Amino acid sequence: MAGDLRSLAKSMRKRASGLETLASDIAVAGADAMLEELVAVTPVDESTALSNWQVNLGNAAADELPAAVLGSKGSTRGASADKTLAEGRAELQYKKPGQPIFLSNLTPYIGDLDSGSSRQFAGGFIPRALIVFRLAVQDAKKRLLR
Repeated sequence: MAGDLRSLAKSMRKRASGLETLASDIAVAGADAMLEELVAVTPVDESTALSNWQVNLGNAAADELPAAVLGSKGSTRGASADKTLAEGRAELQYKKPGQPIFLSNLTPYIGDLDSGSSRQFAGGFIPRALIVFRLAVQDAKKRLLR
């Protein structure tokens, strides 16, 4: 009986010691999925709104960014999307346990786009991205808690 309790205690201590890292990895998976969704569905003209999906660790973004690749009528969607995803994912690689992730867009008209002001997307991409985040977190928990 005592041996069983000792091995249970040892197992619980081992699992607890990795909990912060596990939670951090789950948060990164959710943020990455959310970023990918937002980049995929944000309406594009010059690429400014799409390019402003910024991932920051510890503090929210402070400034609006110019278009990653300036274009017109959506001509640079692919290039701007690739650059925005690469920059966001590069930042996520540095996340430490306990450090908050901020995913923001400081484009003044991002709210209008989310309300459906563009013909490219009916709107509601931010609530949709939150659903994607929740699903990605659930999936990561199942995968990482094995």
